Amino acid sequence: MIELFNPLQSDKLFDETSLLFLNSYLEEKNKFEILNRVNLFFKESSLPKELSSDLLLIPTSGTTSFSLKLVALKKQALLNSATRVGNFFDFKPKQNWLLTLPLFHVGGLSILARAHCFQQKVFTLNKWDIKNFLDFFNTEDIHYVSLVPTQIHDLVKLQIKAPHSLKKVFVGGGNLAENLFTQAQNLGWPLVKTFGMTETASMIAYSQTSENNYQPLPECYLSIHPEGNLLIKCDSLFSGYVIEKKIAGADSKFIFEQPHMTDDLWQSEDLASFKDNKLTLLGRSKDIIKIKGELVNLNQLRNLLTDNFSLDATIISVPHNRDENELVCIVVKNPAAAIALDKVIKDKLTGFNKNVLPFEKIKYYLIVDTLPRTDLGKIKYADFSTSHFRELLNENKQSIME
Repeated sequence: MIELFNPLQSDKLFDETSLLFLNSYLEEKNKFEILNRVNLFFKESSLPKELSSDLLLIPTSGTTSFSLKLVALKKQALLNSATRVGNFFDFKPKQNWLLTLPLFHVGGLSILARAHCFQQKVFTLNKWDIKNFLDFFNTEDIHYVSLVPTQIHDLVKLQIKAPHSLKKVFVGGGNLAENLFTQAQNLGWPLVKTFGMTETASMIAYSQTSENNYQPLPECYLSIHPEGNLLIKCDSLFSGYVIEKKIAGADSKFIFEQPHMTDDLWQSEDLASFKDNKLTLLGRSKDIIKIKGELVNLNQLRNLLTDNFSLDATIISVPHNRDENELVCIVVKNPAAAIALDKVIKDKLTGFNKNVLPFEKIKYYLIVDTLPRTDLGKIKYADFSTSHFRELLNENKQSIME
């Protein structure tokens, strides 16, 4: 029997109870509807014996009442990851964590697991607020914290210096721009960029530089598939996916999907290169598109834009009848520059276009109030594919070309 995870009963993370994690913003009614569907699937399906207990079911992204995709992760995998990270970074008993990440994501759960394995204490910041965040450092000896790039951005913007008690800030959940890394480091924040995912029960590689290079943690074996996908082997790997799919004219149906293995390594969707024990991330498979028959890496273009042209923005591709796809920049409105905003955007994107190949140039931009983000601050690119957004784009996009 699977239970909904209750943060007030976090000890259940470490017993034989199987747990389902759902976004805390979902209504209770929806949560229990999902729980019932999941339990019914596990009851009626012939699943691998290892999935009968000690199981964590964690959403891969924001979850609604249907179309679930859950990562099935054994509790021992979470503990293996916690032990590996703690041993490498020399965690000690009686050190303290400040938890700022939600507990329905592996980022938050990994902190509870690390504290459990190394007899450490966890203080919880229920909502991101810089004043309350700093208050913990004034009242408690906080040694470790995990943050996402948007939180680092907030600290740098206010030029806040790192508290003296802090030993490490683990930064995951998305790309940390090189200039933002450098600015935070200059303010004394001891940053450790991390690379990992729910499927690996948190981090498997780390970096303490601004460059897009990561070193694998001990006992994490990485390789590259001939097609460019990152291959991973470690003792914290997931057991599979539990996926709910809508069926036309019928109720939705669950399926169980085994990890896609190649020579005993899991084939991820991440594209990467691996040389001299350094991992370079190149984006996800879905970030590689074609324009005029040429391959374009959206992730690299997004990094170029945010690292060098100081825009709160991202790049998306939209279908084009002749060119297959074309690029559009989505820019967040800046009230301070409202009068000259269009000129600022055109100037910056003109500069961007001078630094890329002809087929990588951005032709249009759209100004929005905010970018859709997950609870960890990742941009929800699926929102840009809705018919409502495409109508908004067609009606309001602006040309960069004079």
